[in-house]
Amino acid sequence: MVYFGSEFCQNLLPTPAQFKRARALAGRPVALATPLLTGNALAAVEAVLRAHPAGQGRLEVVANDFGLIHLAAGKYADRVSLSVGRVLAGYLKSSPNPFLAKFFREHGISRLEADRPETVERFSRFGRLSFSYHAAYTCAGVTRFCPWEKLWTGERCRYSCQRGARKLESRLLPETLYLVNAAYFTAGVKPGGGRIDRLVGAL
Repeated sequence: MVYFGSEFCQNLLPTPAQFKRARALAGRPVALATPLLTGNALAAVEAVLRAHPAGQGRLEVVANDFGLIHLAAGKYADRVSLSVGRVLAGYLKSSPNPFLAKFFREHGISRLEADRPETVERFSRFGRLSFSYHAAYTCAGVTRFCPWEKLWTGERCRYSCQRGARKLESRLLPETLYLVNAAYFTAGVKPGGGRIDRLVGAL
């Protein structure tokens, strides 16, 4: 399948027309990847959800925002399948197991995105979860102040990040970093065990 959008920058969210066109061109299932969201960005994502016909199967949404998960699981439960994104998974990993079990169950979450074997190991105890593993890069941190454009995400953007990853090296860094969208990554780590049923090759 194809991931369209971004887990790390709301400026890369598609419009309903762009998402419809991506689905038509892909010729295969397309998942909508979404980052942490402002109120305006949440409304933009809802426009895509609203435009997805309920009779065309569930739209897979990679969510990194609690507000989006609440909205999708409540208002669009008949047309959306939720996957917890990598940023949100990082926040949730220290949560108590009873809370997580209830959270996953009540919001109909059946998938989780990961780029570290320890993330898969941490959440594998929840039997209903499957895993998508992103092998190209491992996320080290995300920012709302875009290093490419020198502005806050959500402001006017020239999409400089679309030229490809930027390699960052310095004697002060313990390892090479890669700047992709509005996030910093290290080199990818091979997946370990767990219920990984999807390998994602690029951001």
